[in-house]
Amino acid sequence: MKSFWELIPKYLVKNKKRNLFVAISIVLAITLITSLGIIIQTFKQSKLKQLIYDNGGDYDLTISYASSNKKQVESIYKQDYIDNRTKFLEIGDAKVNNSEYFVNIVGYDDQAKDLFKFKLLKGRFPKKDNEIALEGWVLEQFKVTPKIGDKINLPCELKRGKNDIGIDNEFTLVGIFDYKFNNNCNKNIAKGYITMNSAEKKVSNNFKVYQENIKLKKDMSIQNAYKKFTCITEENKVDVKKNTDKEFVLNGLKSIEYINFTLNLVVCVISSILIYNVFNTSIVQRVKELGMLRALGSTPMEIMILIIGEGVLLGIIFIPISVLLGNYICKMVMSVNKLNGLFTGGIIVPKKTIIFSFIFGFLCIFLGTFSSGRKAAKISPMEAIRTKDSLDTKIKKTNKISFKNNKKFIKNMAYLNINRNRKKFISTVISLSISIMMFLLVNYIINCSDPIENLKNNMGGDFIVNCNDFYINERYIKQIENLDHIKKIKKNKIQNTFIKISKESVTKDGIKHLQEVSKNDQYLESNLKNNIYGFHGEIHAFDDEKCKK
Repeated sequence: MKSFWELIPKYLVKNKKRNLFVAISIVLAITLITSLGIIIQTFKQSKLKQLIYDNGGDYDLTISYASSNKKQVESIYKQDYIDNRTKFLEIGDAKVNNSEYFVNIVGYDDQAKDLFKFKLLKGRFPKKDNEIALEGWVLEQFKVTPKIGDKINLPCELKRGKNDIGIDNEFTLVGIFDYKFNNNCNKNIAKGYITMNSAEKKVSNNFKVYQENIKLKKDMSIQNAYKKFTCITEENKVDVKKNTDKEFVLNGLKSIEYINFTLNLVVCVISSILIYNVFNTSIVQRVKELGMLRALGSTPMEIMILIIGEGVLLGIIFIPISVLLGNYICKMVMSVNKLNGLFTGGIIVPKKTIIFSFIFGFLCIFLGTFSSGRKAAKISPMEAIRTKDSLDTKIKKTNKISFKNNKKFIKNMAYLNINRNRKKFISTVISLSISIMMFLLVNYIINCSDPIENLKNNMGGDFIVNCNDFYINERYIKQIENLDHIKKIKKNKIQNTFIKISKESVTKDGIKHLQEVSKNDQYLESNLKNNIYGFHGEIHAFDDEKCKK
């Protein structure tokens, strides 16, 4: 043998059974870590992408202001935490051929295409005055389907409080686009895209109300930016609103990151304990073998490196296999969950997850082999000489009768063995306990992430039909009831309300609740300073059938 390092692969081949258990521990741990990392990253991207389509754009804050308050907004543009913004001006809704369909005509700037995610289907976006682009689906509602280059008359009405103005519009259709806004209750209203310059010419200054959607940089939270905006702008002159849906989703994704970190830590501990147990057991079986190496001149450090080297070599072989296996499992899981709508788009394999899997794998191996390596390094040549072949001695099996007659003896021997091997016993119990806890936790997360089940539990049905008007016409309800495969319809009306209560009637818990909620609500915060105690609430109205139950 030319080198001491040649012993590492030699002993790996010699101890196949032991290395099989170590390999299984490595493969299970790294596969789980890789799968979790890929699934969580893909899930995050899917949720953020879906959020854009649900809210009708990629933005964090919305501000609206009258034409006379432009100077108040200019100070906002100087903030370095703004990543992108778009300004738009609405000129009114135009009815399509006396039908139930409308075109909401809005003047947009050049950034609108990116933040609103307008997808051009045909033609181009407007560049000149009196040019318009329409959503594709609304073209079918015209008596004669307009084509690119056709003239379209879309007279609209713009309301501002009690005042309203009529605007005559003749546009040239230059483009057709697609726009996704899933949470929009007004499904009968299409977007009409015109230039900002064209909109400003059509609307007088008294009726101009500008709106801006603002996207923040990643290091700025929506809540902090909201507070800064409200401090910069004067109250009642510039209205600042948060994208509460996005804020809620981002907070939820942070919780998932914490869960992912906890699971990774748990898997690391379990894997390290399993690898430690396997190598520690092998040290007892290899006392004579390692002692002979010491007798031949190997130093304690070389013996320790030998044990750690065996684990590292196993990692070099099986960690890449585990990463590939984790990718394959993710594809299988996502192909199933795409049908449920949990994942949208393709699989995302972040470099950070792959790098972390390798670091994590070798860390588990090092933690599992380091203690065993230290124990092996303490074996002396004399100890190897004194060691008999007792490890190879076969223990004669005891028949069932002797077990029944010696239950007390067996019980005492079990206690004695546990007492003699406390570390192994404790590590095994911890490993089993953590494994069971992790299984329950993963099972809980999987159940919570089932979109179909959660949807049915939260909604009490398969679909929700929303209306932002006072009520849904009874005629439409009957039409829905007469549809095929409709089993049951539940009717519910929700009215948001704000209740003011005198200071004497508010409990200590109520005050604590207001103090906590007011941190994220400027209106409640200003009320508290003025000793006004108010609570947001919802009034739910049900039909007679629901009330009887």
